[in-house]
Amino acid sequence: MPIPGPLWAAAAELARSHGVCQTAQVLRLEYKKLKRLTAGEAGGKPVRRRRAPAPATFVELAPLPTAAAECVIELEGPRGRLRIQWKGATAPDLAGLSRVLWESA
Repeated sequence: MPIPGPLWAAAAELARSHGVCQTAQVLRLEYKKLKRLTAGEAGGKPVRRRRAPAPATFVELAPLPTAAAECVIELEGPRGRLRIQWKGATAPDLAGLSRVLWESA
């Protein structure tokens, strides 16, 4: 049984958005006929499918700035106790800073 004309027209509409090859494969239609119908509706010129932008492969997530961010580092060793408390939106590498201060004493 042949496919009715309105179904071919709907398939041609899909082919304009998703490409003739992909539409023909998914719907199991005759590629050349679908291409001919798609080109015929565009004034005889083949319709080129726009490529979708490539999906992002890396997305950087940054913490939301907070007015009262706080960091506390406490170290205890044979020389005594060291406590560093930092308040603010950004903080330096306090762990590295505390190691340098602790080892230089």
